[in-house]
Amino acid sequence: MSFAVTVEKPSTAVYVIAPAGELDAYRAPDVRTEVVRVIEAGAAVVVCDLTAVTFLDSSGLGVLIGALKRLRERGGELYVVPGKAGRRILELTALDRVVKLYESRDAALAAAAGRR
Repeated sequence: MSFAVTVEKPSTAVYVIAPAGELDAYRAPDVRTEVVRVIEAGAAVVVCDLTAVTFLDSSGLGVLIGALKRLRERGGELYVVPGKAGRRILELTALDRVVKLYESRDAALAAAAGRR
């Protein structure tokens, strides 16, 4: 299966990163690169939309944890739209208690808009 990462900037300090396909040890560096890039560009909120991710392993979780740490160091936040594959692993690892989960991209963007 192919893999892609899209990045959108719906507002000034909000970015959406949406990987599609298997987010594993081979693809995690691609997502990490985009996360670092948008944080360095001034992201206050990063919405990670995992709804098109078909598989998520510990490398993908590491990207989320790294993003959360980098953002919080700068006063920012990570919002995650887990999708099917993401929700189960986030719950099994208890990361659902650490990151803010949203049912949809629209819900996460609405929360980001109200963050001010």
